Amino acid sequence: MGPYVFLLVPMGLHGYLWVPTGPYSVPAGPYGSLRISMGRDASQRVPMGPGDAAPPSPPTPPREVWVEVTPRSPIPEGRGVTLRCRATSNPAPHRYGWSLNGAALHIDGAQLQLLPHSADAGLYGCSATNSQGEAEAAAVRLEVLYPPRSVAVTPLTPLPALEKSRVTLSCRVGPAHPAPIVQWERLDNPSDAAIGQELSFEADPSRAGTYRCAASNEAGTVRAEPVSVVVWYAPRSARIIPDPPGPQRAAEGGLVTLRCQWGPARPPPTEVTWFRDGIPLHSSPNAGSLLRLRGPRPEDGGQYECEVRNVAGGARSAPYRLEVLCECAP
Repeated sequence: MGPYVFLLVPMGLHGYLWVPTGPYSVPAGPYGSLRISMGRDASQRVPMGPGDAAPPSPPTPPREVWVEVTPRSPIPEGRGVTLRCRATSNPAPHRYGWSLNGAALHIDGAQLQLLPHSADAGLYGCSATNSQGEAEAAAVRLEVLYPPRSVAVTPLTPLPALEKSRVTLSCRVGPAHPAPIVQWERLDNPSDAAIGQELSFEADPSRAGTYRCAASNEAGTVRAEPVSVVVWYAPRSARIIPDPPGPQRAAEGGLVTLRCQWGPARPPPTEVTWFRDGIPLHSSPNAGSLLRLRGPRPEDGGQYECEVRNVAGGARSAPYRLEVLCECAP
């Protein structure tokens, strides 16, 4: 009996099955023909060898579609990044579509090249289409790192601040990714630092100075313009000094000059008030510190005091006793 002609039938991914079709001679096709002398009902599974030519794959729509990001996210702002739409299909896709956060992008091609800014961050999806169909990839997040757009110090309490009141400064930070860390620094005292969105402390002359905040993340550091914190406090002390210095006695009809002297104060005192035996004599809005008694009489003697004031408060001197001697006829 003459040789049989066998037909090659695909059997999955692991080989092919040769099926006898009868004692026929088949003209050589793209892969040739094979004659094997076997029984009529014989069949044989023939594995593909390394040197065997594979039969053409059947057409398939796109499957296993995914977005590949190079380099991997997150990406610093302005640094190049490539997004590729990958797909397994036969034939290869001839059209691609892209979307950002669900909105279609008017871009065709398997690849996107970006110099990303903050607005380019989001979920990127792609679709691949060939003659057999279309498939979409799961969206991939592109994370873009960028430093704070702006940083500014805003006082939440009045400045200048009165002593013992509360001072609160807020660091206002513009958009940034990731969220920045805020740190405070005092320019005239670097050791006086703190971390947090707000800086709050009790107003004291020792805390007066120049403050600023800085916001930092992986993309960089931005510093605010400094703000000066001024603390106003009342005069620390007051005392009366005779001018010129001398005994606390004055001759009748002469000239007596008393000077009111005060300690540290901010701002400087704007008002000085004189008292004799607890009764106000006069006050000076121009902070006049001298009291002149021309031609004093014995009744001008007594306990003198001065009080100095500014917007933060006042201080009063200790009493100064003045005695006016009477030049009476014997």
